[in-house]
Amino acid sequence: MFVDRTRAQAAARSQAAAQEIDGDVEIDDDDIDEREIQDAADDGEIGAAGADRNAALVVAGNAPTTSLQALGPSVQDHVAALAQQFLLQIQVLAREHAVLQYQQQSQKHTQDAALMAVQASIETSVRQLTDRQRDIDVRLGEALTATQASLREQLQHLQRVQKERGEQIESYVSDRRTKAT
Repeated sequence: MFVDRTRAQAAARSQAAAQEIDGDVEIDDDDIDEREIQDAADDGEIGAAGADRNAALVVAGNAPTTSLQALGPSVQDHVAALAQQFLLQIQVLAREHAVLQYQQQSQKHTQDAALMAVQASIETSVRQLTDRQRDIDVRLGEALTATQASLREQLQHLQRVQKERGEQIESYVSDRRTKAT
């Protein structure tokens, strides 16, 4: 498998950076480009057509590789610090999540208590309204019964008065007839 010239240059740069970290070698970018291409050409990894700078190829298996150990302790320390920060952030997020869950649970309990209080208040109000409605029904029934009795008495009184007036009129008419005759 082959990689292009850009990848070869990047690999050479990373290898040079690793060597700089170890304090072994300091390499200029121009030196990297030319030397990497020349090394690849010397090893026979670049074909005849690849002698041109723009078409250089190297075998991927022979491309330099780097590991954390090769990069040095400062990179390892940096990676460890990043991992520690990541873990701390996860712990902070976990605590915040727990606090939010507690707050939500608290709010849920508060809302449940408020809803239960409202429900109890509504039930009490319904009972009071039902009791008042019964009282009103009883009072209306009593008032209707009393009114009905009063109307009956008045009707009977009017019937007696009418009967008396009718008798008086009859007696007056009879008296007038008898006197006229």
